[in-house]
Amino acid sequence: MLVPLGLAALLVGVGVAALTTPSGPASGPSVGSPSPVAAIQSAAPASTLPSLSPSASPSTPVEAPTPSATATPAPAGPGGPPVASPPGPVAVPPHDPVKFGFAAKGMRGEVMAFATIPELAYARDTLDFSAVSTLVFFSLQAGADGALLHDTRWRAWNGSVFDAVRDRAHAAGTRVVVAISRFSWSPDETAVTSALLGSSAHQQRLAREIAAEVIRRGVDGVNVDLEPVPVGQAGAFTSFVRRLRTALDAAGSGLQLTVAITGYYSSYDVRGLVAPGAADAIYLMGYHYAGWWSKRAGSNAPLGGAGYDVADTIAKLRTDGVPAERLIVGVPYYGHLWPTATGALNAPTVGQGSDIQLANGLSILATVASHWDPVQRVTWAAWRENGTWVQLYLDGPRALAAKWDRFRALGLLGTGMWTIGFEGTPGLANAALREAWLTSP
Repeated sequence: MLVPLGLAALLVGVGVAALTTPSGPASGPSVGSPSPVAAIQSAAPASTLPSLSPSASPSTPVEAPTPSATATPAPAGPGGPPVASPPGPVAVPPHDPVKFGFAAKGMRGEVMAFATIPELAYARDTLDFSAVSTLVFFSLQAGADGALLHDTRWRAWNGSVFDAVRDRAHAAGTRVVVAISRFSWSPDETAVTSALLGSSAHQQRLAREIAAEVIRRGVDGVNVDLEPVPVGQAGAFTSFVRRLRTALDAAGSGLQLTVAITGYYSSYDVRGLVAPGAADAIYLMGYHYAGWWSKRAGSNAPLGGAGYDVADTIAKLRTDGVPAERLIVGVPYYGHLWPTATGALNAPTVGQGSDIQLANGLSILATVASHWDPVQRVTWAAWRENGTWVQLYLDGPRALAAKWDRFRALGLLGTGMWTIGFEGTPGLANAALREAWLTSP
């Protein structure tokens, strides 16, 4: 039995015993050359690893089932019966151009870029704002009593770096919104979220505090990220979103409100979330369909294949009453490295591996032979380190372009990325973004 590579070995690298592809030996580093993984300059800081934020992994993850044409996927979090959507069409107006300013920027659709606190300097100094219509500060956190927590995130939100980011974005015609987060992947987290949603007074307090912060800090709206909504509280969450909509409308005009949902969304009332008086759009976290829990290596955001994928989720959301023009689908600016049993496509994994930022993944792919999987529509590579196969699956520029072409063909409101800072510096991914979403150079 192969000994799985640990996280440190995957990120720091070990000496290469051989470098081969699934079809046999290939040109590349010889014995004793630096590991392709060691070639990357640094690993993702713990605070920005994709698995810690939209979308965080469930505490007891399982492989996604293949749903039938009418089945509802199981929730990503605690188990429970799915929330049924009422049949028939729902009257939902199209997106409000006052709240989404992409057309005024000469863009074909909304591009919502998330930036975590460690990435604020990148957003201030480097980000290509011409291809971003909304920048999301991630995030402030809500407490059980509805109060916004005054922690390190609060200090960053009130800091001079964020001031500079907001001002630079606004100068480029880009809206800035604040994300409000609350995770429920563990029993303790779920208890806090349940206490928040279970009280109308707590909901109202949070709505008031959020609206006040939007006005005080001069931003343009809110992205609400409760993931997942505890089972049985879909209605309570929708009620909170409606309270927040009312509070925002009372505070000012044209304020944007979006709601983030996970790929397994059965604990959300998606139809209600985009009904009149609720959110302007849903942001589908179209990633983390595979990760450290996976038994087979593959894309963390597949567009096709035997399992439940991003295309399946979009189709189901449409069936469940979410209009295309009210749906934003995010893409991952990160991939995943696994130790695997063989070098074959979608080989069984023999360890958890690690998420890896886009810039670091592209650096690795520059040193190994890469391949294109036309089914999942992802770039992948396999090589051996110290006798163990290692595989990388990454949404590079080709995969990103394929997704964006699909989203535009479906008439979706737009896209987003978790996170924009994982590109390192504007390069091939940014070029693909501009090609897909800008109407002119």
